[in-house]
Amino acid sequence: MTKYRKNLSGLLREINVLVARRDKLDLQITNLKTLAEATFELLDEKEKAAYSEALKELHKSDQSLTDEIRRVLVFHVPVTPTEIRDQLVRSGYDFSRYQSNPLVSIHSTLNRLKDELDIVTREDGTKAYCLPIV
Repeated sequence: MTKYRKNLSGLLREINVLVARRDKLDLQITNLKTLAEATFELLDEKEKAAYSEALKELHKSDQSLTDEIRRVLVFHVPVTPTEIRDQLVRSGYDFSRYQSNPLVSIHSTLNRLKDELDIVTREDGTKAYCLPIV
């Protein structure tokens, strides 16, 4: 094995470890955001007014596509990639930083998350995705 091949193998292993860590962190962030949103709904109107801007900023500050797809899957189960895109657009997700069609990015993300998801085939043959109940 050449030193370049050995170096590349090491780099790829390290990237895989970091991506796995990122995915775990993304899931933790999504869970905390979901809990924060649910807790927000329990506040009275005066308390909600004090926190509404903070929640809006929370979604603006870190809009990773993976995080936002997980958020949709928590609230809309099971959903197709098109329904995920539509929900993200309705919630104000900014797809402008993606060069490809948003559905391509959503499909790629779902493919990367496939081990975490339940996949359901609807009567019309389309695939719908959901997070399993833990």
